[in-house]
Amino acid sequence: MTNQIPHTPTPWFQIRPPVITKELQRLVEENKKLIKTALPAMEENERRREEEKQNQIQDYTEIAWLKVLNQDLDKPQCPQIKLLKKWQNHQRCCCYEFEDETGKYYQYDWHWAMKEAKFRCLNVLSNEDWMKLKKELWSDWLKKLLNLKKLEDYKGYYNINTNDFLDVDEAYYWSSPSNFNCSYICNLSYFKDKVISFTDDEKHILSVRCFKD
Repeated sequence: MTNQIPHTPTPWFQIRPPVITKELQRLVEENKKLIKTALPAMEENERRREEEKQNQIQDYTEIAWLKVLNQDLDKPQCPQIKLLKKWQNHQRCCCYEFEDETGKYYQYDWHWAMKEAKFRCLNVLSNEDWMKLKKELWSDWLKKLLNLKKLEDYKGYYNINTNDFLDVDEAYYWSSPSNFNCSYICNLSYFKDKVISFTDDEKHILSVRCFKD
């Protein structure tokens, strides 16, 4: 059995207190100020990240029976599409290019909306698809799905008869042929929750939503 030497604590009067210099005091005060100013900013950044995570929608949204694109078709891919500025004269079968504070966006006449979707191997939502979306989703989520958050997001439509951009508090979308033939969807109004389907001039310039099988 080994002999164990009992531990004897150092008397308090023999413990040397740390030497706090002026430089050390200055560094401590600076760190306190830094923590005091940085902590609220860190908390705010964390809060924003959590909020963005909750509101984030993926490129596609699963709606049980289909996979819907969350964005309008971006820059046209079909080489036959000719981009036109909004002040130029309308030509049959084309895509219009618009630009505002949110950036560039594109809208199609009905013929080229169908052609561009086919070129990308996508399907344009039909009237029945729109009605199912309205039924299955709450209006708030349907607006998020369509990326309609502010009044500026409601692009309205371009009327080829008056060369004017109309109804900018409502969003209009083409639908594919169905029992109602060619038609477009007003979905939704900024001020109301509604889905209206009716036929109109195929040369008007509207937005489009698609889905993948």
